[in-house]
Amino acid sequence: MSLTKALLHSIFGYVQVLDPLTGAKNIPLNIFPLACGDCGGCILELLALKGAAFNLSSYGFSLVHHLESANALLVTGVLNRSMLPSLEQSWATMREPKAIIMLGACASNKGIFEKNYTILNKAINTHDCILNIEGCPPAPKDIVESIIKLLQNGSNPSGLR
Repeated sequence: MSLTKALLHSIFGYVQVLDPLTGAKNIPLNIFPLACGDCGGCILELLALKGAAFNLSSYGFSLVHHLESANALLVTGVLNRSMLPSLEQSWATMREPKAIIMLGACASNKGIFEKNYTILNKAINTHDCILNIEGCPPAPKDIVESIIKLLQNGSNPSGLR
């Protein structure tokens, strides 16, 4: 079963068949945040999701602390030359299937850092990016709603790779 189809059949983030090799079922979307040259605003809003106001596990996704348990890498900030090795190592450490979520204006379109010489243009493969959450910084509610919409509607054209 294609992973895109698995996302289309997801309900509140629980994917019916996430891993085509093992056939593992009902695996939540586990998101590992990676700050790549940001101001800290997006990470603060992301950390607010861990509070009592939001029960992320009830939506079928969670923030994880170990790359080995993640199937989505959430990138905040602009990707600069010094963070590229960290991003590449993080991506290589994650197990398949995996995807990238970009959080905030800087991750999406470089924000105010567009003309900086240290900022990389196309370091993140857009094929691997399943969700772009705009905002500077996006509110916690917007983050949750965007991920739920992705999982419920299957608005992801590429799926977890």
